[in-house]
Amino acid sequence: MQQQQQQQQQQQQQQQHSSPTRRSVTKRQPLPQQFSPGAITHLSDAQPRPFMPNELVNVGRHQFLLTEAIGEGAYACVWSATSMGVPWNDEVAIKEMRCGQGPGILPDATVQRARFEIQVMQKLSETEGEEMCAPRLIDHQFWQLGPTTPGAFLCRVAMTRRRGVSLISWLEERVSRFWQQSTSRSPRNSSSDSQSRLNTYCTSYLHATRAARAMLVQLSPTFRRLNDGIAFHRDVNARNLLVFLPDMPDEEAPGAAPANDSLLEFSLVDFGSSTDARAWLGIGQGSWAAENPTGDARYWGPASWARFLGGADCVARDPALARQYSRRLDVFALAACSAEVIAKLHTAECPQEVAAAVTSQSSTPQSQSKQVPLSQGMLRAQGSWSGYWTVAVSSFERLAEYSRLVCCGDQQGASQSWQQLVAAGIPMLLQGKLHAHCDDLVSLAELCRHYARSFDSSDPLSQQAWVQAADTLQAIRDMLHESSTMEWQELHTFLTGVSLRPTPTCPPTESTHTPDAAAAAAAATATATATAFITHSAIRNKAATVATAVQPWRHHTFERCAAPAIHAK
Repeated sequence: MQQQQQQQQQQQQQQQHSSPTRRSVTKRQPLPQQFSPGAITHLSDAQPRPFMPNELVNVGRHQFLLTEAIGEGAYACVWSATSMGVPWNDEVAIKEMRCGQGPGILPDATVQRARFEIQVMQKLSETEGEEMCAPRLIDHQFWQLGPTTPGAFLCRVAMTRRRGVSLISWLEERVSRFWQQSTSRSPRNSSSDSQSRLNTYCTSYLHATRAARAMLVQLSPTFRRLNDGIAFHRDVNARNLLVFLPDMPDEEAPGAAPANDSLLEFSLVDFGSSTDARAWLGIGQGSWAAENPTGDARYWGPASWARFLGGADCVARDPALARQYSRRLDVFALAACSAEVIAKLHTAECPQEVAAAVTSQSSTPQSQSKQVPLSQGMLRAQGSWSGYWTVAVSSFERLAEYSRLVCCGDQQGASQSWQQLVAAGIPMLLQGKLHAHCDDLVSLAELCRHYARSFDSSDPLSQQAWVQAADTLQAIRDMLHESSTMEWQELHTFLTGVSLRPTPTCPPTESTHTPDAAAAAAAATATATATAFITHSAIRNKAATVATAVQPWRHHTFERCAAPAIHAK
């Protein structure tokens, strides 16, 4: 009798850990229309077990053991896991998101969007010849959430987990560690140590620039493959870039940047806002003229703000802005991330006499040092970037307030906030600040090249390092400026001297840059919704017009909510 009871208990435990797919494999709902044609999609109508630590889950044909939650946001949550009986040596990440139409599902969380995200990852995973710095797709599955909500689905996507943490978290950690270590060092107050402090300042900037260069070199092949015929990411920011660096407790560096940039490993993640590249460059639904900007607005360039506030015809009237928005959206955002890397990792203090000379435009007692004009150029570039970033963040905060008012149902307040956004002249203001920074980058790049020539043949490594720093600054300038045509292939070749292997590219669609075509496409989508980011504290106050309040990604303080097209053009 006792043996029978033990057998029954074992059977119950096996049933509890069995796959939801296996329990419902004999009964499947028909695929929604959006699923065909395309890659094979696994669909089940049974309710899957919720994610819990040490829980066995099935995604498609694969089984995984969950370990812990690693992220949660407005659209999805992500868990780490290990594979069971599958030859995946790397750790796995499983993303779960609700999509379609139903309670708690955001308006733009469509099944089509979820499925396209899967397709993007699948195509990147199939790329041959060059390693893609992005997660590799393992499998995916959709579940119908229930008979009362036939249009609501749960999607789980299993992928390889890339090493590291978000770029923003890594930067914060590096800066914090630097200042903690600085407090334990003896201060250098003697005037005789002025040259040493000047050398430290210049070396700190060099290391920060090398970290930015490593990111550009590693990610440019992935972005080239992505933009050439697959998709535009549209949400490149410091939270959707990962960075991994082995722990080096005894590391000594003049700033927050690592002394050995060759150990850095960068990745691109979260393709949820991606849009089809061919549709984006075409005319009509899915094109840049029809789709409103999305993503973190702090990484929007002047073209994105012009598109959001003035509509497609406003952008189309300026060929340079049209090119930046339609073809170089991801290029600009990665350049902004690179500038952010340099600004935050360059933590060494500039000697007071050099800083004073920059302010007063006078000479310094160290004018005979070749590092003085170099450090002055660095200080100017840091200052102009700070000026641009201040405007970018304040514009983002204005947009966040507008979004909060819309979500709270305060149409009068939202209309007033919108008028203030339009009247602020954000695109032109950002463009002016950006041009000033680009000019400083060009000047600093020339100073770096001049300084590199001061090294003789006995120190070729230092000479090469400063030449590469100059090239990196020039590349960031070209990525930021709307007049440039630099794209991923040219960027990678410029920084490394190595050409990337050719890939199928989207055909030119210059007709989409004409004002008439853009205006027609914009008019056809006058009822579309605009998306904007709002802070987590603000989302708590939104009214019943939004189905549910959702939590942001860990270390991610932003969310999207729908805004009426009566304001966004």
